[in-house]
Amino acid sequence: MALQIAEKNYALDQLYYQLGYLLNKNEKKQLAMDSIPWLVLDQWKNEEDNNDFQQKSLEHKLKASDLAVSAQKRDLIPDITLGLTYTKRNDIDGLGDFVGASVSFPIPTSSKKYASKKSAVATKAMSEAKLRHYKLNKSTTLARLNVQIKDLNNQLKVLDNEVLKFAQSSRNIVSRSYARGGTDYLELLRSELQYQNQRLKKTALTAAIKNQKLNYLYLNGGKLAPQEGKE
Repeated sequence: MALQIAEKNYALDQLYYQLGYLLNKNEKKQLAMDSIPWLVLDQWKNEEDNNDFQQKSLEHKLKASDLAVSAQKRDLIPDITLGLTYTKRNDIDGLGDFVGASVSFPIPTSSKKYASKKSAVATKAMSEAKLRHYKLNKSTTLARLNVQIKDLNNQLKVLDNEVLKFAQSSRNIVSRSYARGGTDYLELLRSELQYQNQRLKKTALTAAIKNQKLNYLYLNGGKLAPQEGKE
């Protein structure tokens, strides 16, 4: 037990130094636990707002590639040139002056233009595939996290309602027996250690649940601050 406590204290020191680094301080900084918005985790499945900037970035890239395809298509349409000519004559044959009109446009034969369009179409297809893959992967990962959170909650419920209560009851029985001289000190320590180990498991499960909820919030674009009106 003493060794486990020492390991936890060492891990806390490491976290404090990392926090100091994040705050641009050359020293360890302790985090005020009451400043952490834990209530956010109660809203972990709230999907009203979508702040998934990675998905938005992919959507913007797809929109840009779509506009690029439209621009390349317009570039293949040649410009039409209208011409008008006027020829003044001496009216020798009585036909008067000549007026002429012409329409001309270049035939697009440049392979460079067709290559640019082909490249733009390929870029759009790739952007569509990336967005589709991201949404599918995101949906699958969110479903997996949801199942993991439910499983962890079930484990915590069993631990809290059964295992921990049994360990605590067993410790109390051994403690009373020791007070009456019915058991030795080693058995007393063993029962206390079993109880404390179960408490450590509860703490680990609680931390794992919070961590997975944070992962869900992060992936789903959730806000890491309580929503107004939901305290």
